[in-house]
Amino acid sequence: MKLRKLRLQNYRIHQDSTLDIGDAKFVCLRGKNMSGKTSFAEALSMNLAVTTVSLPADGKGFKGKIGLSDSKAIITADIQGNHLLRKNVVLNCNTSGRTGEAVCLDEIGEKEKNEVVDKFENFLSDKKESLLISLNTDYFSKLDREKQTNLLAKLVLPSHYNFPQDKIEATNRLLNKPINFDSEPFDVIAKAYDALYQERKTTNRQVEDLVIPDPLPMVKGVDSALLQAELNAVREQRTKLQAERDAAVSKANEVEVKRGRLQTKIDGLQTKVRDDKRRLEAEEANILPADKLKALEEVASRSDKFTQLNAQHSEFLHALRVTNDQIGRLNSISGKGSTCPACDQPIYGEKIASLVADLRKEYEEMDSKLQGIDTAIEALGDIQGALSSIQKHNSAVKEKSEIEKSLSETVDEGKKTRTQLNALGEREDATLPFNDPLALAETKINNILEKLRPVIAAEERVKEIERLTEQKKKLVAKAASLDTLTKYFDKDGIKAELIGKYIGSFESKINSVLSAWGYKTALTMDPFSFETTTPRGYVGPVKELSGAEEHIFKAAFQCAVSIAAGINFVVIDEIEELGEDIRQNLYNKLYTMVQERTLEQAILIQYSLDRTLPLIKEGPDKGKPIPGTKYFYVENGTVEELK
Repeated sequence: MKLRKLRLQNYRIHQDSTLDIGDAKFVCLRGKNMSGKTSFAEALSMNLAVTTVSLPADGKGFKGKIGLSDSKAIITADIQGNHLLRKNVVLNCNTSGRTGEAVCLDEIGEKEKNEVVDKFENFLSDKKESLLISLNTDYFSKLDREKQTNLLAKLVLPSHYNFPQDKIEATNRLLNKPINFDSEPFDVIAKAYDALYQERKTTNRQVEDLVIPDPLPMVKGVDSALLQAELNAVREQRTKLQAERDAAVSKANEVEVKRGRLQTKIDGLQTKVRDDKRRLEAEEANILPADKLKALEEVASRSDKFTQLNAQHSEFLHALRVTNDQIGRLNSISGKGSTCPACDQPIYGEKIASLVADLRKEYEEMDSKLQGIDTAIEALGDIQGALSSIQKHNSAVKEKSEIEKSLSETVDEGKKTRTQLNALGEREDATLPFNDPLALAETKINNILEKLRPVIAAEERVKEIERLTEQKKKLVAKAASLDTLTKYFDKDGIKAELIGKYIGSFESKINSVLSAWGYKTALTMDPFSFETTTPRGYVGPVKELSGAEEHIFKAAFQCAVSIAAGINFVVIDEIEELGEDIRQNLYNKLYTMVQERTLEQAILIQYSLDRTLPLIKEGPDKGKPIPGTKYFYVENGTVEELK
C-alpha cells in the first residue's frame, strides 16, 4: 500500500495542510522542531490504526489533537493498493466523538466498491498492531514487557486457528460458559485453560467431597415381598374405606343441604302466616256491622240530592257576590260628585239610591234562600263520610277474602314442607361407621411398616450407593477429561505447539529484512525473550542498545514488521538523531528497498533547515531529481514541496 495524499484540517497547528505525494515512493519531510512534521505521522496512524504513539491503545484523548480554537479536526488519507481509496476520519469535541468512513475512488460498480471498502477496513483491523509499528518508530520500544509480549504474540501467531473439533466439543460440553474458538488463538488458549483449570479444580473437589455410605445390614427372617404385598393390600383396603367414607360424607352433606333449604322454607312460611294474620286482623277491624252499614247506605243514597243542593248553593253564592259587587260600584259612583268621572255624564243620586235599594232587597232574598239550602244540606247528613266508610268496608271485605285464601295456601305449603323435612330423619355422623375400620387399617399398616422399615432402609441405602457410585464414576470421568483438556491448553500443549510452529517463520521473515542492516533477532514467547544481535556483535534486549544502534534497529524492525505483515509501507521519524554517515546509509537502504519493491513506500521525518532538493550527483542524469522521490518542508503548520 502507498500513501498518495494526506490532508489535515484543524489538526494541531495545521489549519488546512495537504501532503500531495502522488506516485513518489521515497518521501522526506523536513523542518524545524514543533513545525508540524510529526503531526502528519500521528494523523496518518490515527486514520489507519485508530491511535498513535502519544495516545492509549483505544485512541482516547484524541481531543488534545484538535486545534485550540476548533471543535473538530478532519484527517483525509488517499491510499493506493489494488484500488484507490479515501479514508476520512473526523475527531469531534461533541458527543459524536470519533467517526470514520472509507470510500473507493475508482470507476467501478457500486457493489464492487462496497466489497473493496469492506476488504480494506478488515485489512486495517487485522493489521492494526503491525500498522502501529510501521507508522510509529517508537511504538514498540515504548511498550512494557507484557505489552511487547502480547503484541509480538499477535504478530507471530495467526489471527485464527482451526482447533480440533473434538477438543472444541469436549471443552464446551464440560464448561458452563462456552469458549469462542473463532477469536485470536492465544486468547482462546488462555480463556480455555483458565476455565478448564477452574472446572477441573471444582470437579476434583466434588470427587473428594462425595462420600459413598456403607450398606445397612439386611434383617433376617423377614420376607419383605410378603410384607410388602400385605402392606399393599391393607393400603388398598384403607383407600377403599376412605373412598366409601368420603362418598357417605358427601351424601350426608347433600341431605343436610336439603334439610337446611327445607327448614329455611318453613321459617319463611311461618313468618308469612304471622304477617297474614296481622293483616287479617287489621282488615276485619275495617268491616262494619250490618245495621251500621245499612244506616250509612241510607245516608249515601241521598248523594244525588246532595249534589243538586250543592250546585244550587254554589249558584246562589256566586249571585250574592255579583250583587254585592254591583252595590259597591253604585255606592262608589254616588260618592264621586254630580258627574261621572269616567264619562262626564250627570249623576242622578235618587235613581242610584233606588237601584241600590232594589239590589239590597234582592241580595237579602238570595241570602235567605242560601241559608235555606244550607239547612237542607245539613239535614241530608255526612254524605262524604258515609261513602268513604262504605268504600273502606268493601275494600276490607275483599282483602280479607284474599288474605284468608293466601293464609290457607301458606299453611298447606308449610304442612307439605314439614312432611318433607320429617322424612329426612335425624342428623347422623356419616364418618362414624368408618372410624373403627380405618383406625384398624392404620394400625395394621404401622405394624407392617415397623417390620418392613429396616428392610426398606437397607434397600434404599443400596439404591443410594448405586446412585452415588454412578455419580462419582461420572465425576471421575469428567475430571479425567478436564485434566486431558487442561494439559492440551497449558503452556506445554497446543500453546507450545503453535509457538514452535509459527515463531520460526516469523523470525525468518524478520531476519531476512534485518540482515540487510546487519541485525538479527531471536524470539521466544514462553518465557518471553526478544534478543537482538547488532553488527558489532552485541546480544541483548532492544532497550540496551546504544542510541544510534537502537534507532537503526527500530527503523529496520519497522520495515521488517511491515513487510512480514504485507503492509510494505513505513513512516520513520527523528532521522536527525543519526549521524550524517549513518543517516545517509539509512537513506540508501530505504531507497534501495523501495526501488527493489521490497517496500512500496517509505516516508522519513527529520529536523532539518535545508530547503534544497537532493539531485543526482553523477552520471548521465547528473543534476536531475532522484527518481521516485519527493521532499517537503514543513513550517508553522504549512507544507511546501521542494523543487
